[in-house]
Amino acid sequence: MPRRAPILRRMFHRRLLLLGTLAVVPMMALTAQLGRLAVLQHDERAEIAESRLVAVRWLPTTRGRILDRNDRVLAEDRASYDLTIDYSVLSGRWARIEGAAAARRVHRASWGTLAPEAKTELIERFQALYATRVEAMWPMLAELTQRPEDELREAARQVTDRVERMHQAIVDKRLENLVDAELESRRTLEGIDVERLRDQADRPIAEQRSQHVIAADVGDDVGFRIYRFLDTEIPLPAPALDQESESRTEITIPLLPGIAVRDTVERIYPHDEMTVTIDTS
Repeated sequence: MPRRAPILRRMFHRRLLLLGTLAVVPMMALTAQLGRLAVLQHDERAEIAESRLVAVRWLPTTRGRILDRNDRVLAEDRASYDLTIDYSVLSGRWARIEGAAAARRVHRASWGTLAPEAKTELIERFQALYATRVEAMWPMLAELTQRPEDELREAARQVTDRVERMHQAIVDKRLENLVDAELESRRTLEGIDVERLRDQADRPIAEQRSQHVIAADVGDDVGFRIYRFLDTEIPLPAPALDQESESRTEITIPLLPGIAVRDTVERIYPHDEMTVTIDTS
């Protein structure tokens, strides 16, 4: 026993030293991190903290009526409605995503056994079905809004052109910033993967995830008329695995895909134009 006592004491001291080291090393790391945040990044962190003390929120304004001295209305706001459409429907992305999802959902029992070529061909037929529904929507919108179909399609085309120009300009600016950041770190063009940077820059912008107006100030009657069809879906036969066989499955597709009616306010001027009769006799 006397011989084992020094050995036990040494083992105890080694374990105590090990436990102390395990406790001190994390504390040193935490202290170093605290010093970095409190000293090296003090100004930056303080600015971020102060910026969160003030919250800015824009509130919609309400403009009142303007009357003349005879209490005639010169200007006033009138409740109105705008017809909007989701940009994914205009770009064709909605038909591609929904068509691919419907193909997998309808044929999920046999999806794992299909060849890649068969899957691609089946998805394309579903996507064509959804794209056809989008095309069939325009004559119906023209009838509901009592506006020419060409006018609605032209408004949609202008939205698409404007958003695509914005997206390309933003992507070019993002790519320029990424290349500049790479040059600051590498100081040479060699080794820069431009395609990878282009993929990073080519991200959707907010306008590509938003609703856009294709018919402004449609009026109360048109707005309520379209409201009744917003949640309506129509059943259509789903494409079968074999094009020659008859489909026994139906899928439901929105009657007006991506369409919404947005409340808005229009400023009107009842006496903006007046007819005046002048007696020149």
